[in-house]
Amino acid sequence: MKLTRIAAGTASIALVAGATLLGAAPASAAEIDVTIPNPIPAENPLGYDPFWFAGDVAGGDGSAIQDASGLVIEGGTNGFQLLNGAAEDDAALTLSAALDYLAVSDADGDSFFQISVFGEPSAQFTTLRPIDANDLFGDWEVSQAVAGLAVGTPYTQDELITALDAGLPAKVLAFGVFVDPGDTVTLRGITFNGDNYLFAAAPTLTVAPTSLQLSERSKPVTLSATGFLPGEDVYIGYGGGGFGSLLAVVPADANGNVSYIADVSSFDLGDYSFGVGDEGGVLNAQAAFSIVANALAATGVELTGGLVGAGVLLAAGGVFLVLRRRAPLTA
Repeated sequence: MKLTRIAAGTASIALVAGATLLGAAPASAAEIDVTIPNPIPAENPLGYDPFWFAGDVAGGDGSAIQDASGLVIEGGTNGFQLLNGAAEDDAALTLSAALDYLAVSDADGDSFFQISVFGEPSAQFTTLRPIDANDLFGDWEVSQAVAGLAVGTPYTQDELITALDAGLPAKVLAFGVFVDPGDTVTLRGITFNGDNYLFAAAPTLTVAPTSLQLSERSKPVTLSATGFLPGEDVYIGYGGGGFGSLLAVVPADANGNVSYIADVSSFDLGDYSFGVGDEGGVLNAQAAFSIVANALAATGVELTGGLVGAGVLLAAGGVFLVLRRRAPLTA
């Protein structure tokens, strides 16, 4: 499945369907390891519970069982709904925010992100899903005709927000995914409202060396990542100093591992973060790296640039040292 959006702080990268996005994540952003009970709880007829459960599907006989690869969902005869009612407890969550910050990571097939809401006027219930599971920011549809919205008609997110927020703002009740009848999908992670819900183990990333002196920037830096699917495209990038860049897209080997040699010859002094992730950045890992000032030699000073006047400023551990040239000896 192709994925769409994830944000990160300036110290790390965010990988967005082959591009890099740096931004401010919500203050509540967290990485949450999810364990699904077997059998998965059924929907509470009195209201959504604040945990993961199987949403009602008329005549549905699908299933969801977790293993090391993620949550294996079988759509069965009429499809399968996975929902989490925790959204209902977040009074500050707007429909606009719920539609703006989301992503899904899955394998073997496509799962459709979905959001259940009460919309105004008249507190009418509906579930919103994208028309195309691979395009979360394209057109969406409603499960029930409410607020002038018709079933089977594509709507932009702005159109949904305008209709459902008429009067009082719409209330977001739950989020999750829907798997079509007959499909089997391995769900690995969901991002909703900035939080990453992981159904599979998060990948790992190591960087060697973790720092280089400015004069050593021509040396290779090796990135080693684990925890991806065999053959999966892994997006590699870096961030630092308020910017970031996608470096490469590398397929994982048969064991789900990736090795990449990064060229840091153009990096300036400072702290950086390398990152790896799937197409949407739902499953991702970061590792710190830095370029530091050249060390002071035992018998002198190794300078990083020309002298200015009678002295030069070198940044060493955040402290500026004033170094002066010794005047030549005269007879």
